[in-house]
Amino acid sequence: MSGMIAGNLYEEFSTEIIWLKRAVVDISDRLGINSYTIALLRYALEPEEAQAIERVICLDARWIADMPFELVRNHIARNFKAATGRNWIILDRVLKEVLELKLRELKLIE
Repeated sequence: MSGMIAGNLYEEFSTEIIWLKRAVVDISDRLGINSYTIALLRYALEPEEAQAIERVICLDARWIADMPFELVRNHIARNFKAATGRNWIILDRVLKEVLELKLRELKLIE
């Protein structure tokens, strides 16, 4: 970490973490590796967003693969709103990819 100054410690660490995340995503892309965790890093989902997705999957994992996407999205959005007080703003294409990867990870879809 170059130029660490006590007053900028948080900003320096934040910048280094962002660089590390980008490096992991870049290496994964070059190797053709894609996973739920890599997708979270790629799309810079916040921990609260990932937690809302995971809570819904944990509660309804067996049915999620068969539910219409709009129903799943609405369920996640309500869960996120209840937990954070903020509106869900993740793009549908990002949510679809993340959900598919998580369900594959859990071996609930092929």
